[in-house]
Amino acid sequence: MIRLLLAVCIVSLLGMFTIKPTHGDSLRCANKIVKTGDNKEMVRRHCGKPAIKQSGYETIYRNGYQIRTQVERWYYDGRSGRLNKTAIFHNGLLVKIVNGERV
Repeated sequence: MIRLLLAVCIVSLLGMFTIKPTHGDSLRCANKIVKTGDNKEMVRRHCGKPAIKQSGYETIYRNGYQIRTQVERWYYDGRSGRLNKTAIFHNGLLVKIVNGERV
């Protein structure tokens, strides 16, 4: 019984150190953080003007239906030693942040 209890405690402790919580995508800009669900104005206010902006329409699938949605991609240059980031918006809301190459 003691061996079983000891094994359970060890497995639990190992799990605390190896399992990390998952969060939505986020992007640090200076001392502010933007995350998925934020709108374009908030991202612009915290991160500034992107180096490049692309916009257009794409067909996405949601709940089995095709939806034509406005998509914008904002490209931010990483500073020395940091990753470039791409912020992807659907209809004005941030839906994904993609890491690019390290500068």
